[in-house]
Amino acid sequence: MPFRPNPNDTITIADSTYIFSEHPAAPGMAYGQAGRRGTVYQLADAQGGLWALKVFLRQYCEPRLAGQAERLQALAALPGLRAAERAVLTSSQHRALIRENLDLAYAVQMPWISGRTWMEVILSRELLPPLESLQRASALAAALVGMEERGLAHCDLSGPNLILPPEGGVELVDLEEMYGPELMKPEQLPGGSPGYAHRTAPQGLWNSRADRFSGAVLLAEMLGWCDERVVETAWGEGYFQPEEMSEESERSRLLKKVLAERWGQGPAELFGRAWGADTLAMSPTFNEWA
Repeated sequence: MPFRPNPNDTITIADSTYIFSEHPAAPGMAYGQAGRRGTVYQLADAQGGLWALKVFLRQYCEPRLAGQAERLQALAALPGLRAAERAVLTSSQHRALIRENLDLAYAVQMPWISGRTWMEVILSRELLPPLESLQRASALAAALVGMEERGLAHCDLSGPNLILPPEGGVELVDLEEMYGPELMKPEQLPGGSPGYAHRTAPQGLWNSRADRFSGAVLLAEMLGWCDERVVETAWGEGYFQPEEMSEESERSRLLKKVLAERWGQGPAELFGRAWGADTLAMSPTFNEWA
């Protein structure tokens, strides 16, 4: 049977017992957040600490996830990469648990990261104070610079994969397809997310420059989200309609104008360069953004 836990069900991982939390907005249902590749459930340990258990759809249960977790662990101390702290459920170490439910093969346990996703902020149409826009964008730029300098790339930067913790800063999630010198190539290359993907993304994104376009779009959105004109013009779960990526449009012209008015010509020019770049290599580096 498919893995469908109920609230207050327990699960034992590496001799520790966890309880599945109840969804705050749906009494009687386990707290799970469904994505394209699987569902992330919230677990609580005996001390009240919160954890995430990501259970993948069968087609994304790749054996490489076990080795990938070991390599990602070394990145968990970098800004924005707390989700790299993880353990993977394998038949060699969690045989009884996986025998009981095969859907748990290669599931990933990570710290639970509280906060709204950037997609939720956009959908709320809630204007950010200018200082918060700047601080959140600066935190994202700093995280991306740290990755860029180590030859790393997320490969699917987008609103749903960016969390804004209430205490400030940013955290990236969905790290399973990350690119890095020591990381393992996924069987299915990421092709970017609607509203954030460069025109070349359908060919597959897995190199050190993979984030330059999507990162520029996110940074421009965050810097522009303190302006009512940008908020009112946003398309849906992202500022841009997927069909208009890299094209001159009312939204791209407005966002560039707002960036110049609010933050100066520097950010506006960087966004313009990224938006018109024929290749990812032609997009500005995150060091330029920072």
